[in-house]
Amino acid sequence: MIPRSPRLAAVAAALLAGACAIAAAENDGDTATATGESAAAAPATAAASETGKGKDSGGAEPAVLAGSWGQGLYCRKPGADSKWEQYGSGLPQQFITFLTVDSKGTLYCGFDLPGVWRSKDYGLKWERTGANPPAAPSGLAAHPANSDILLVTTWGKGAWWSEDAGRTWVADESPSPFMRKPLAVPGGERPLFYAVVDDGRVFSCRGVRGEWKQVAKFPRGLKVWDLAVKDAGKGTLVAATNAGAALITADGGISYPSLGVSSAFARSVVVDGERVLIGTWGYGVIEWTPKGARFINDGMADMNSFALALISSEAIAKASSSGGSGPASWTAWNNGLQSYKVSSIAYSKTNPQIMYCGTSSGVHRSDDGGRTWKPKVKGLTDQGIYHVAVSPSNSDLVYCCTWNGGVARSNDGGNSWEQVNQGLSLLNVYYVSIDPANPQVLYAMTWGAGVFRSEDGGDSWEDFTGDITSLNGYFVFCAPVTPNPIIASLDNNGIYLLSDGSWVDANKGMNFGWVMDMAQDPLNGKRLIASTAGSGAFISEDGGLSWKQSNDGLTSQNGKGVAFNPGKLGSVYIGTDGGGIFKSVNGGASWSSDNTGLASLKVKEVLVTPAGVAYVATENGIFVKQD
Repeated sequence: MIPRSPRLAAVAAALLAGACAIAAAENDGDTATATGESAAAAPATAAASETGKGKDSGGAEPAVLAGSWGQGLYCRKPGADSKWEQYGSGLPQQFITFLTVDSKGTLYCGFDLPGVWRSKDYGLKWERTGANPPAAPSGLAAHPANSDILLVTTWGKGAWWSEDAGRTWVADESPSPFMRKPLAVPGGERPLFYAVVDDGRVFSCRGVRGEWKQVAKFPRGLKVWDLAVKDAGKGTLVAATNAGAALITADGGISYPSLGVSSAFARSVVVDGERVLIGTWGYGVIEWTPKGARFINDGMADMNSFALALISSEAIAKASSSGGSGPASWTAWNNGLQSYKVSSIAYSKTNPQIMYCGTSSGVHRSDDGGRTWKPKVKGLTDQGIYHVAVSPSNSDLVYCCTWNGGVARSNDGGNSWEQVNQGLSLLNVYYVSIDPANPQVLYAMTWGAGVFRSEDGGDSWEDFTGDITSLNGYFVFCAPVTPNPIIASLDNNGIYLLSDGSWVDANKGMNFGWVMDMAQDPLNGKRLIASTAGSGAFISEDGGLSWKQSNDGLTSQNGKGVAFNPGKLGSVYIGTDGGGIFKSVNGGASWSSDNTGLASLKVKEVLVTPAGVAYVATENGIFVKQD
């Protein structure tokens, strides 16, 4: 479906140079002719199709969505200096074949696999529409006046109609089994639908299951990939073809306008008033206006723009700032991550939409609750991050630690980092934590030099190991809820509780020495759960003074991260190294496996936000679900 031959560039150039002459004198006599209805039949007021080709209802410039071939969705908000940003979450695949927005703002998306996917929150969460069309869809058009009516084209099985928003599909009498990228033009109850077939012919039909009639034919050997209405009043279409952007007049004539930049290998097109956006294979996106054409690729890492759509900029802004819910089952939210090996994840207590994660390629930040991420590595001397921590009072004050670089601090939300290692005798720092009762107090756990503490926000450190005999440690847990226990976990020596400035043994009932993580019940500050590497879960009901093993249903006992849901009594998650996620609804008394949708069973860390959205850091990225 995707031409990759090195000869294609030469073919496209030749077609571009001679397209008009060929269209007028094709050797088999099939010139570009109009044999059916054209866009001129649509009302002159129909300036936009269902794909969002027009202004917002309030007249504002819309945002642009671009579907890439390998990097998922990108969004470009209005503004001359705007840049593309990776957008959305929960996509089942990153190879996008089409994007369509219906009259109610529902976004439809297709991939290089069977099924049609739909988002009702402007691309933040996705669900399958219902029954799959019989083949992988190549395009979709929504009825402009009735959003329940959908037309989908496929590659090999022709066109199909749905009158129940995609729950069921009925075969159409298609002009070809190989069709792509349908287009709907408003026209009351019987709008005009367009579609293209593999041999370069363009067809239209009036209304649902209308008769398809040929309206234009491109030269032999030229592929047409997408259509949009250029001027509804004049009945002019613009087509994305291998030889560039082409105009189709109401009588079927074809011409190639001079853009000033090459639009060869065009794959997608949308129209916004006098502005035309052309997505290309390998060259990104072109913006064409009466003043000329230019590439608008700032921020776009994948230049294969296989699908374009316009969507309300106000809706995008609202969706990006919304908090709230996550998907119903574990869903990958990895847009923008430079590495999927995620070791740690944290959110801001002052704004849970602001999140940070540590990966093997540095720290990343999200401003939309983890739906999209941006790398934040300037100043980091070591990008192999072990742990991140966010100040409970300042979402821009962040700490991270690494195996060779010690502790780094950012005062500007990750935009720049400085090493803060004065007083550390060893830079192999496994964990950094912040005392919620006094955010100036920090703890650093090293592997080889014990515990260190800072009382000035990391400017200086002092050895705080005390009488602990082991110098290899896993973490220092600073509980956020009264009685605010502070507990250190050491290799082979178990755990120690800070009491009156000294560490005291807190291993009563704990029969295993490798405690990997700990969580405090936010609704009962004396209840703690510890996750161990080999003996599963332990529960303390007295703030860490004594422990009792609790493994009912926990079939994998190589524990890693553990987290309570702060808004749901008794709900707690524990992650394991190889067994995935287990959930308890009774405070840890019993567990059940909860791995639906989880692509990696090697869990590193778990957290749950106040909105009840659970996050899992794994070796294959971040997975999210609504608890």
